[in-house]
Amino acid sequence: MLGKAGRATGLDPFLQGMTALGYHEGKTFELDERWGANSPEILEREALAALALKPSVFVSQGPALHVARSVPGAVPVVFGASGDPLD
Repeated sequence: MLGKAGRATGLDPFLQGMTALGYHEGKTFELDERWGANSPEILEREALAALALKPSVFVSQGPALHVARSVPGAVPVVFGASGDPLD
């Protein structure tokens, strides 16, 4: 579901939590939002493109979690709802 400016409404709790911790999008962190339509090929392509930006962390959920965990490099991955993260 999309909210303001085409952003997924599922990000609202994450962004509220970041604000509560003193982080402010566009000031203290940048969010590069990517979606893969649950397609492993699209998810992998987007993860590799994001990796080229040298992120500090990947935030992921659902099927994208497994792709984020498999990209080369030492980028930490945090996640919300994902089912079994080790499966």
